[in-house]
Amino acid sequence: MRLKSILKISLLAITISSCSEDTDLSTLDNDDIGVVEDVIENPGNIQEVTALPLSVNYPVGNPQSTSKEELGRLLFWDPVLSGTMEVSCATCHHPDFAYADGIERSIGVGGVGIGPGRTGGTLIDRNSPTILNTAFNGMGLTADYDPSQAEMFWDNRVRSLETQSIQPILSAVEMRGDEIFYLMFVFPFYVARLEVIFNKDCISSMIEDKVSDIKANFFKCFGLALY
Repeated sequence: MRLKSILKISLLAITISSCSEDTDLSTLDNDDIGVVEDVIENPGNIQEVTALPLSVNYPVGNPQSTSKEELGRLLFWDPVLSGTMEVSCATCHHPDFAYADGIERSIGVGGVGIGPGRTGGTLIDRNSPTILNTAFNGMGLTADYDPSQAEMFWDNRVRSLETQSIQPILSAVEMRGDEIFYLMFVFPFYVARLEVIFNKDCISSMIEDKVSDIKANFFKCFGLALY
């Protein structure tokens, strides 16, 4: 069960707290009706929703690493990952705006400024969600969840932070970083650190995957530190 499902159930539970057997369920969809009926018939089954845990789960293929977190922080703020070298992850996920951008539709490449003051550029179909607590995506009522299956983006179109973190970089309207392989080799600073962290040469065919792992590590540490 996803975290947003927990919130939905919590709201439904509050809504029906004074309901009776005559409660009108006609405005609810089938899934919600099932939840409401179960709560009415078995109120004792409602589980307590508590604070987030003090640790996050890491996928087997991308264990926690302080070195990866530190490099991820640098990449998060660096526009070098964008094709125009002017858009960073922080452009649309800025701490001044709750790690989002505070506008109805985000502005990608070609834009100037941050947050509500950002103008020009390419208009994106959606606004930027906050990255706060994304490390806990996929968690249900317990801390036992598989981060490799955690749904990401507003439409849940990909699973895991490792997969998600590379998508905006490669998007033609967001960061246009389809030349990421070339850009990384232009800056030996990053290549050297990738080679140290992963204990192997980061040839061009590997860089995309490794950048995803590094950014995912940073997001997990970042979400844990700020929730």
